[in-house]
Amino acid sequence: MLRQYIQNLLAPADIHLNGNRPWDIKINNERVFLRVLRGGILALGESYMDGDWDCERIDQLVERVLRGDFHNQFKLNPSALQKTIRRLARLKYNRNQQSTEVDERDRQLAETHYDLGNDLFEGMLGQLMLYTCAYFKDTDDLDEAQETKCRLICEKLGLQPGMKCLDIGGGFGEFAKYAVEKYSVEVVNITISKEQAQYARELCKGLAVDVRLMSYKELKGSKERFDAVWSIGMFEAVPHRDHPQFIQVVYEVLKELGPFLLHTIERDSDASQDPNPWIDKYIFPGGFLPSESEITTFTEHGFLPIDNDAWAGSDYDKTLMAWYTNFEKNWRLLHEKYGERFYRMWRLYLLGCAGSFRAERMRVHQHLFRRGMTVVQENSNVSDGA
Repeated sequence: MLRQYIQNLLAPADIHLNGNRPWDIKINNERVFLRVLRGGILALGESYMDGDWDCERIDQLVERVLRGDFHNQFKLNPSALQKTIRRLARLKYNRNQQSTEVDERDRQLAETHYDLGNDLFEGMLGQLMLYTCAYFKDTDDLDEAQETKCRLICEKLGLQPGMKCLDIGGGFGEFAKYAVEKYSVEVVNITISKEQAQYARELCKGLAVDVRLMSYKELKGSKERFDAVWSIGMFEAVPHRDHPQFIQVVYEVLKELGPFLLHTIERDSDASQDPNPWIDKYIFPGGFLPSESEITTFTEHGFLPIDNDAWAGSDYDKTLMAWYTNFEKNWRLLHEKYGERFYRMWRLYLLGCAGSFRAERMRVHQHLFRRGMTVVQENSNVSDGA
């Protein structure tokens, strides 16, 4: 009975249980129905990790779920199970909970995701270790698209020789290396990941790149000043209630009228802010996808908007599918270390996100600001750092 109920629910999206199409769901263990009913989205993800169900093309499944016209059904007969099915594809999540321990949340995020192992990311990301959306303009090659993105960002920032710059969440150091080699700037590259910091130091050895293992929060009150600041694919890891703190730090360390570029995933303005417990537990603990309207907080606290470039969801779809292809190709070298359950978890993460971007439910924005000269009062959570 429960099986038929779910089959009826999925029918408008032309998704069949135990069908033969790539996006159909294969049930391996009947316990999955009751398990998901009781445990919601967390159980849905864990039941896939445990092998209770399979799907050849999770990206196509997720895209169909998101594009399916389920809204009227939910309104007529809302239930925990229906909400679970609807949230199947929401593989990026939002959390509106401020961390009580600055270092503890950062440590948890680093250990859960970024410190998994550089061998994993080397096997997935391509020749350029850039763990952010590539820009597929006039190319279908991942590495070329990543280099195009780097050039675009540097040009937007107007980088000039001798500028001192800050890269917040600089990852494996690839973008800092590019900026230093191509534009002769100096870069302070900060990351909360020990593995990333170690990789970046080796990658940037001999270059004007200062790799620091630290959170942006530790720059609060710093006397250090920068000609330009950027954050590429890191802002999603900042909980909503920590946004004022992030803005304050950038405002303090950036020189007056200096450029700040924010490259971030954004959710639809009408999308739910409910946390996804599976993503929270296994992929990105404690993050938040802002909506475009929430980015206006920067302009309310001393930043002048210069440009907002919205990328099509297809850019991140292509990026994720390229990462997945690399991951599959190199899995035989990783299997012994990471194991089958991790493989299924990572597959669900990459393909589920690809389907979500393909359905245009999330997209990448690049916001360019300049730090204003107006002194903002302390009670607004931003102080003048000039």
